[in-house]
Order: sequence, then C-alpha cells, then structure tokens
Amino acid sequence: MLILDRSFGDFRKDKKKLAKFLSTSEENIIILEQIHEDKIFYADKPASGEIAGHDAAITDKKGIFLLVQIADCQAVSIKDTKLNVIANIHNGWRGSAKNIVGKTIREMAKKFGSNPADLHVTISPSLGPCCSKFSDPHNELPEHLHKYILKNNHVDFWKATFDQCLSEGVLRRNINTNGTCTVCSSDKYFSYRADKGDTGRNAVVIWI
Repeated sequence: MLILDRSFGDFRKDKKKLAKFLSTSEENIIILEQIHEDKIFYADKPASGEIAGHDAAITDKKGIFLLVQIADCQAVSIKDTKLNVIANIHNGWRGSAKNIVGKTIREMAKKFGSNPADLHVTISPSLGPCCSKFSDPHNELPEHLHKYILKNNHVDFWKATFDQCLSEGVLRRNINTNGTCTVCSSDKYFSYRADKGDTGRNAVVIWI
C-alpha cells in the first residue's frame, strides 16, 4: 500500500505523473467516482476514467492498482494474505453509516472465498476523533453509530471502522489504525476541514 500526501501534489491534475510514479499505465489505475454510497466494483481489467457510482473496489488481478482519494475520509485498504486478493474502500461518515467496510469484507468472502481471519486491514490517515465535531450527531448519524459519539459532539470513526472489521471476523491484531488525523496534520495531508473545502486529494493505492 502507498499513501501519496501533499508532497506529491494533487494527483488528479496529472494522472500521467501518477502512472509514471507507479510504473504502470493510466488505465491500470482504477479510480472510483466516490459518491458516499456502498457499491463495490470488481476490477478485473484496465479501465479508463472514473468508475461511476462506486466507493469500493476489489481485485485478484496482478497489475491492477486500486486507488482511493481522500481529504479527511478514510481509505480502508484490505489484503487477503493467503489468496492474494485486495480491496480499497472510500469510507466517510456516510460509508460508516452504510457499513461499506463490512459489505466489502463479505463480498471478498463471497467472490473469492476470503477468510476474514486472513485479512489485514489498514485505516489511512483521516479525520480523527480530535477534530470530528458534528453539529448534532445524535440526529445526523444512525443509531448504531451513537456509541462512538464523544463529548462535545465529536465522533470516533476510527473506532467505528475497527469494530466493523472485528464484527466481520477480522482479527484484532490484523487491523492497523494509522492514528494520524489529517486535520491536525494538514501541513502534510490535504484536509477538507482544515482547508475550508478548497483542497486537493491524497491518494491511497494498493496492488498485488
């Protein structure tokens, strides 16, 4: 897995540079439209342009790069170490509400036979509980996320994703929460909140 931060620049402005950096072609880099829904794309071949309507991608094909773009949302990257299957997920608070992470893990099991105990999960630098303030989280978030609401209307989405992985059978020791808040570290990472919406995107890429 590779995380490209501000030092790389906004990859969307120069995809040829990104392809060159990854030593591949632009078509081998699967980029999702990311609309805060829960549809999962099976990337079995190169593609041009963004994959419309999807926020997660899975593949078992070598040479296919799964990219998620973030600027406070989580990129949740998953690898099946036994079957050599991977997934990359764009997971904002709406994704947490829809449990796109759990659905992707189940899709990996259904399509490839992945055992959750063999999965290794990494949660990228993203909005931390220190900066995730909502105006009225008890009304904005579904009830199953209320237990992650902290004092002063902050929400711990890192813990929510961790628990969603655990509930699908991923082993605790195989879940890595990076622990870096993109808002607090906006000198290094693009951050929608810190930059008041006028910002670029970090890229998180995983491949076999």
